[in-house]
Amino acid sequence: MVGVVAASIFAIHQIRPDTRFVSIVSKHPLSHAFSLMERSHHIFASEYLILASPFLVFLFWTKNFMQSFILILLILCISLITKVLKQNNGISFFSKHLPHSAFEWRAGMRKRGGFIVLFYLLSLAFSWVRIAPIILLFFALTAIAEFFRECEPLSILTLSRDNTTLFLRKKISQSLLIYGLFTLPIVILSAVLVPDIWYVAPAFLVFACLNITNFILAKYAFYHPNFDTGAGGVLNSISLFGCVVPFFAPIAFFLIFWNYYKAKPKLDYYLNDSNFLY
Repeated sequence: MVGVVAASIFAIHQIRPDTRFVSIVSKHPLSHAFSLMERSHHIFASEYLILASPFLVFLFWTKNFMQSFILILLILCISLITKVLKQNNGISFFSKHLPHSAFEWRAGMRKRGGFIVLFYLLSLAFSWVRIAPIILLFFALTAIAEFFRECEPLSILTLSRDNTTLFLRKKISQSLLIYGLFTLPIVILSAVLVPDIWYVAPAFLVFACLNITNFILAKYAFYHPNFDTGAGGVLNSISLFGCVVPFFAPIAFFLIFWNYYKAKPKLDYYLNDSNFLY
């Protein structure tokens, strides 16, 4: 589980809003002893070591000294290498192979590709560790949810010339196909390597697909050209946790119907030829 803890810390570092601020105000090295480590890196490492201290104490208490050393080393490495995975350093080669109609995925992979691919590779590496790949795929899913925050311009929305039902059907099926191709190998591998809970990984995939469907519907439920919807708000965030916390799972079903009935009249207006605004 050391890898899961380290991956969680990396996820926190990627989404924290003050990373750039800390880097700007901490440009000079602390001392000659830390000449390879900027002050910002030292701050990040200190914070994450404190955050991981309960787990480190547990490892020391159970005499897992090697795992403790590996976790400390990973935390130090995270504080040093995170600049490599900035938003503009995403996995561009992957986005180039996606269809142009999947512009949310293309833009999202350019911005957060490094983050998602990292958790994908970690989930492959830890696919034999019970629920570890599920937790790692969940972190990747939180990044994918950000793909659907921003509304496209009206000129792009109306390119398809489809009616609302067909438009949403194509949009949802395309995203689910992309996500399925991305996730299915890990689901199969996890089910094979951990046969006593083989059903957990497929269940996660089902609820992840439900949440992706909901993200898309929420985007168009609050659609306004070039508008940031905030990914649907608090309810969608709670629904997302249904992938790993069964108590919240039914929320996704409710939100899909609710957002669909909000999105349909809005898209009917924008996709109706008589209402085009150029």
